[in-house]
Amino acid sequence: MVNTMYEKNGASSFLNLIKNLIKFVQVFCMFYAFFSIVYWLLYTSKVEGVENFFWLFKPSWDFVGLFYTYKPTISDELVDFTGVISAIIFIILANSVKFLYEFLADIETKIETWSRKKPSTTDKILSKKNTSSQIRANTKKTLLKEPSNFLFLLDVKITNLSNFIQEEKMTPEEIEKMKNKFHQALLNNINQNQIKQKGLYKKKLYLIYKDFSNVDNFIFYTRETLNSLSKEFLKPTLRIDFLVALGSLAPSDDLTKEISVLDTIICLNLQNEFIATSAFKNIYFNQEKKHYKLVTKGVYNLSKNLHVTNNQEIYSLREN
Repeated sequence: MVNTMYEKNGASSFLNLIKNLIKFVQVFCMFYAFFSIVYWLLYTSKVEGVENFFWLFKPSWDFVGLFYTYKPTISDELVDFTGVISAIIFIILANSVKFLYEFLADIETKIETWSRKKPSTTDKILSKKNTSSQIRANTKKTLLKEPSNFLFLLDVKITNLSNFIQEEKMTPEEIEKMKNKFHQALLNNINQNQIKQKGLYKKKLYLIYKDFSNVDNFIFYTRETLNSLSKEFLKPTLRIDFLVALGSLAPSDDLTKEISVLDTIICLNLQNEFIATSAFKNIYFNQEKKHYKLVTKGVYNLSKNLHVTNNQEIYSLREN
């Protein structure tokens, strides 16, 4: 079991490394394309001294020159579009690696699903013993008796924008009142029959929903409501963003501990997204019908104690 855990962590780290490299290539290609266009404009305008920077773009221009030699004449002057074509190639490359990144994320999800379904060597050995069968039977009964709820934590980020109309600038007290109105308006617009418990945690609204089978409807209507409320409360001098974290909660779990993890996710400031924990993903992924897919956002330390490490992968809910 220990070896399996290390193998899984190693594979996850390797995939994250590849995805980080892909992200770096994507950002590099976009920057290179932008500066290639800028350099081409300066080059065609014959700005003095611009040739000193040609060595930065020479490799890509030489590559384009292998298949592009056409140079039209405009106003009796030859115009070389090599720089433009080079920029287009890098833009295409940036979008290509973006698709590769999403493909790897999907592959990672499928591998995790397969690894959960495939029994480990330890499980195969233990399955030969009666004690193992009894343990699995008891575990199954416990899971049936203790279905997991899903946990929702919301923070509304209201920011005063820089402006010259000082009398319209809201005070911290007014912002808190608006947050409370936002919370109440959200509660008034969702089905509260499924809410098992609700309250505030560090001025953030938390909800415990009874049944994971309702999670898709909850997310859909909650997201629509949040977007609608953001427009309703919006003012020219304000910016309104919502921060949402989703987790799972079994009856045996410590509510304060689980909410604390979600609060740490909120502190990552991933605005206007529904961010889910690995535990939420594991349960949601086993639902028969799923309206959303889970795209990894990376591995983060979700511990608020600087001396304790709680590295977990988190995911963003996206529509299929």
